[in-house]
Amino acid sequence: MKTTLPTNRLLFFVFFIANLLFVNTSFGQIVMLDQADLDYAPGETVYITGTGWHPGETVLLEVENLTNPTVDCGPVTPPPHETWTTVADENGNFTASWYVNDCELGADLLLGALGSSSGFSYEIFFTDGNSVTFNNPTQNGTVNTGVGGVVTYNFNVTRDNGNNDFTTTLTAIGLPTGVSASFSPNPLNFPKIQNHSLPTTLSLTVASSVPAGVYLFSVSGSGGGTSGDIALTVGGCNTPTISASNLPASGVINNTTNTCGASITLGANLTITGTPAPTVTYSLSNFGATISNPYVFPIGTTKVWAKASNSCGEAITSFTVTVSDTEAPAIICPGNIVQSTDTGLCSAVVTYVAPVGTDNCSGQSTVQTAGLPSGSAFPKGKTTNTFEVTDASGNKTSCSFDITINDTEAPAIICPGNIVQSTDTGLCSAVVTYVAPVGTDNCSGQSTVQTAGL
Repeated sequence: MKTTLPTNRLLFFVFFIANLLFVNTSFGQIVMLDQADLDYAPGETVYITGTGWHPGETVLLEVENLTNPTVDCGPVTPPPHETWTTVADENGNFTASWYVNDCELGADLLLGALGSSSGFSYEIFFTDGNSVTFNNPTQNGTVNTGVGGVVTYNFNVTRDNGNNDFTTTLTAIGLPTGVSASFSPNPLNFPKIQNHSLPTTLSLTVASSVPAGVYLFSVSGSGGGTSGDIALTVGGCNTPTISASNLPASGVINNTTNTCGASITLGANLTITGTPAPTVTYSLSNFGATISNPYVFPIGTTKVWAKASNSCGEAITSFTVTVSDTEAPAIICPGNIVQSTDTGLCSAVVTYVAPVGTDNCSGQSTVQTAGLPSGSAFPKGKTTNTFEVTDASGNKTSCSFDITINDTEAPAIICPGNIVQSTDTGLCSAVVTYVAPVGTDNCSGQSTVQTAGL
């Protein structure tokens, strides 16, 4: 469809082009827009300032869509591409404004200004695109030359105050060779909410070949907007150093309960330098198979080698770990025993299971330190039996139990037979003699008394 410029627009451009061809435009007249990047989003207003024009003159203004000269913005008021006027004040200054409609999105625009009496003219190009702004995040994580790795940056990206939905694709600019970038998510889809912010994470993958240093880069959106300088720090490479103190530095390291050793986490006794941060491994030989950390060290003194390694080299040192067995052995005696004397004896043969001590480490021995061994004839009364266990580290534990022998056997006594005798002559009695009985017992100490008769 052919579009014909309205008469006032046609006259404006004829007059404007004539002035561009034949009038010296460098009289100090200036037209400025309010945004430094000259990029406006749909829904924004372009604020225009003019200086250096003739005082009181009428200035003709018009905006042309250079990308789509026949753009149809629909029934909007005022029509976006009609000429309008403003009047310079007594100092030759003027102000004006122009609303950016949705139909201008993505266009290159030209603002022309023409002084009606001075003939001064001025033109300024600007664009209508959605722009974004960025926070200035710091680096998460570290990376070193010779190793490489991944660091991240957490961005909040804020859209302009336009009234449209739009998508922007993010790009990292100015990264050194050997560094690649990826955003998640990307692109960002902004809703029709002014100054809305969306998060995204930038991951930088740094190759091991990237030299140490601080690298400045920026991030831009495809529709416009660039961040400030952001720093990528790549650390240097320094050969490790390592030194160690023996364990324990003071006091003792006790064995782990019920274990003939102690589980020890190594590392606190080491002093290590190096960039990037070295990894540390341990061995019981210089430098053979590695051991886990923590490691169960046996009772006694063990020599350990420690190696610190990074991409620049390695360093080795050694130290000792001494573990003491401070756990006492255990021993359980049988319960107390009560028994009667054997028949006809003042003692009893008693058997029992002799206790045997146990320990967290091998090498313990058990001895009886008091009492009689099992199977012995235990005398009447109480005998205390004590057993002591000693482990290989000299720790001792003892236990005791009693064996009590009671004399429950009655003593024996035999009296003479009955005696029948006549009275002595002339007497009503008779003198009788007999052998008085004496009692016996399985235990000494019995006594016999006459309790009746003569």
